Amino acid sequence: MLKSTNYREGRNLLLRRIGRKHGLRYCGNVIFALTIALLSTSAIMPRCILANETSVNLKFDIFRDDTLTIYIWPPVENLSVNCNPQGSNRFWTAFSSRWRQYGRELSVVYFTPSTSGVYNVLVSFSSSATWNATIGVYPSNIKFYQRIGTISVSQGYYFVELQKITALSSGQTTNSHYKISIDLRVYEQPFSETLNISFPSTTNMILFAVISTVLIYLNAFFVTDLYFKRRAERATRIRLALVALLALISLLIIYQLYVALSG
Repeated sequence: MLKSTNYREGRNLLLRRIGRKHGLRYCGNVIFALTIALLSTSAIMPRCILANETSVNLKFDIFRDDTLTIYIWPPVENLSVNCNPQGSNRFWTAFSSRWRQYGRELSVVYFTPSTSGVYNVLVSFSSSATWNATIGVYPSNIKFYQRIGTISVSQGYYFVELQKITALSSGQTTNSHYKISIDLRVYEQPFSETLNISFPSTTNMILFAVISTVLIYLNAFFVTDLYFKRRAERATRIRLALVALLALISLLIIYQLYVALSG
């Protein structure tokens, strides 16, 4: 059954429907605009946070029981060190935000691995100033580091400079956060280097063999002569002492000659 309406009621009904339709469209547009604005803000906010943090990624190879060292100056704040070794690797670490060395104040980090393996060392700190850093290692044997770093003497020990970071700053006047991430691969000391055995060159080896042969022949002659004279009861104690002294001096000469020719 059809329901009849007059002109005024029909117009009001039509206006209410139109207003409702456009109102829903308007609300949808507002909600869509707010959603886009929210997503844009959420996308920008992490960038603003990350822009205040700078990360430096490095990789080094060292040997077990060598001490990786990081010097940072001027001193920084909120210094911390975290390490995530792979497996059951053991290590020792120490750090200080303010350490005085040679009359200069700086921040320092020491890290010594006790076993071979892979270590992920993360050094975090904050600073409002432009800072510099020197990363190096105090080695037990410097021969392995001669090709990869600059060797100097620090605090009475050999120090090998592996990396230098110069004038790093975020460009902001407030405290900025920094991270130095180091992928550290640690190896065992080779057996030959542990014994520290070195050999002369071929030419030096021939010279060493000739001189050693002459000294050995000379000592053998006097020992043989002393043996027969003792059997004939004609050897004196003085002669015995002289032969022993000659053998001792010959051994000392052979040793010093080997060291000189192997250097």
